[in-house]
Amino acid sequence: MEYLTPIAFGLILLLIITRPFTVLFHELGHAIPILLLTGKKATIFVGSYGNRKYSFRLAAGKLEIWFRYNPLKWGGGLCIAEAEDISTRNKIIYILGGVIFSILIAGVLFYLTIAHDLHGSLKLICAFAFGSTIFDLFVNLIPREKVDSDGKLHRSDGFYLRHIIQWGKFSKRFDAAIEFYKNKQYNQAGELFEALSNHRFQNEDINRLAYCCFVYTKNYEKAYLLLQEFSKRYELNSDDYYNFSYVCSCLNRNEEKLLYIEKSLDLNPDSPYALNAIGYELNTSQQYQQAILYFDRAIAADKDFAYAYNNRGHARIEIGCMEEGLLDINYSLQLNSENSYAYRNLGIYYLKLGQYEKAAQLLLKAKQMDSETDLIDELIAQISENCQGVRNEKEF
Repeated sequence: MEYLTPIAFGLILLLIITRPFTVLFHELGHAIPILLLTGKKATIFVGSYGNRKYSFRLAAGKLEIWFRYNPLKWGGGLCIAEAEDISTRNKIIYILGGVIFSILIAGVLFYLTIAHDLHGSLKLICAFAFGSTIFDLFVNLIPREKVDSDGKLHRSDGFYLRHIIQWGKFSKRFDAAIEFYKNKQYNQAGELFEALSNHRFQNEDINRLAYCCFVYTKNYEKAYLLLQEFSKRYELNSDDYYNFSYVCSCLNRNEEKLLYIEKSLDLNPDSPYALNAIGYELNTSQQYQQAILYFDRAIAADKDFAYAYNNRGHARIEIGCMEEGLLDINYSLQLNSENSYAYRNLGIYYLKLGQYEKAAQLLLKAKQMDSETDLIDELIAQISENCQGVRNEKEF
């Protein structure tokens, strides 16, 4: 027992001495293939998962290395490749390069200390380093995820390796789905994403894109079912809950709608989407003053959120602040000219001014853009009634 303390101290000291080198060799094993195979920049972090604040920088050509100052706070390492379109073969090479290169370097150094019968302390350090790289081999190749002290999710080399191998079977269908998605061909994209999400191979982003496509095509029943499946597989974030709320609103599932919007705000009190949604609900119940408070918060969270400006403009018009409301709606149209509700609200503005012809043009345009725009038929009918009333007065 009397030797336990010095042995423990010695092991800790060996760890402090060797760990920077084993981490550096591991990350260099990732970086060197990136540099050679892609010709693009590679950035290494030794002692952190991307923290520049408490690190010093070394650079050589297209290689950049950040060392964390305090070795007692080291939490591993990270290599970031600047290249985006890396082939599957090259990805496997640079992922495996980390463990292979570190074992190779540590093994060669350990062999040299033995072959040249160097000082015993050097043999011990190199032996410990070699053992550490062997340990890292097994740890890094186990597929796993972990969250660091900053709340960031990090995945092991084994996780990415498994992902790449599995992904190779689906890459062509995924590429086709992404192409449809980019071109706003959401029906085709949704079918492909759904097929991929139903496969044994699961991916959170694919499942999220699948339900989003059906929201865009207004197939809310399908989107609702996919969101239910998504919630069983993954932890929903604030935006997921908002989307769930929106789909429930379109399906008249009002109790669920309110539940999900509350959960969205619980996770992110500054979510512009959730704040705007609550404001919109208050608008529909004619609580315009209270609604404006939520639209103000949504705009504070996102200065370019067109829908919040438009909805605040509607609320302001309803409480008699006509010109302020008009400014909001016009600014909303500058940000997004494809929102039928903005033209509807402009129609309301001119309807309240008694300019029925202008109002009718705007309301008909809104209906042409989206026939399901809320209250559009009632507003158009209201103009017809008002015009009929004007004609009757003239005849009288």
